[in-house]
Amino acid sequence: MSEEAAPLLPAPTERVTVDSTVVRRKSAAELWTSAILVKAGLAVFAFLVISAAINPLALFSAHPVSMSISIILTSSSILTLQQATASSRKNRSLFHSVLQLLNLVAALSGFTAIYRNKIRNGSDHFTTLHGRFGLATIIFIGTISLAGVIVQFFPSVFGWTVSSSPVSAIDRVRRRKALATVHRFFGYLLFLLLIITASLASASHWAEVTIPENGLYLIRVSLGLVLGNIAYGIDYTSIYNAIKLSLGGNNRVSVLFQPEN
Repeated sequence: MSEEAAPLLPAPTERVTVDSTVVRRKSAAELWTSAILVKAGLAVFAFLVISAAINPLALFSAHPVSMSISIILTSSSILTLQQATASSRKNRSLFHSVLQLLNLVAALSGFTAIYRNKIRNGSDHFTTLHGRFGLATIIFIGTISLAGVIVQFFPSVFGWTVSSSPVSAIDRVRRRKALATVHRFFGYLLFLLLIITASLASASHWAEVTIPENGLYLIRVSLGLVLGNIAYGIDYTSIYNAIKLSLGGNNRVSVLFQPEN
């Protein structure tokens, strides 16, 4: 397969050589097992939070419900790419984009609900760690969604123009591979922010007076289960190399951010 036609990242079962060392990527079975555990954790988390939020139903209810949906969508979009193979990567990348668009809608809905609820009650905004992390998360979601759209659909912004030069074509593919992986790295940071924000929410006054103590314990355990298994599926080697390449650590792709002639 030519480099022009190669997928952005190798299939999960491939072995790759990095600095003369053979690195085994996780098998499909390992990734599927991890995905099942992620989904189990998400199911427990969502049930406990949403069932508490809608009883009684109020304007505030939209905040924990929407943000729970945001965590589910973010986790699902990550799993979509972690389980991608060379043949399915294109369709899964498109599905990932759709999930992230829905995630942006859910996050903005949750943010709007809590913002309006605080105005209605005359409360101050962003006075707690949960509120500040939440604001940072919303900004991050918007930024990374925009960056993802540009990388996926408008690569010419980075100078990836179609060229008849074989060298330029190879450089263009390498740039896209590296930047797509850097985008994935920031996606994992977003996911971590969401988990931290949700964990802080489990210690909020609303959670402590609404959800039983054993329920709060299960929420934290389920978030830990989701975080641990998403982290297990990360291709750390690809991310490390992509960041190194984007910083010019390899002469072959040190032209990552330079426009083509």
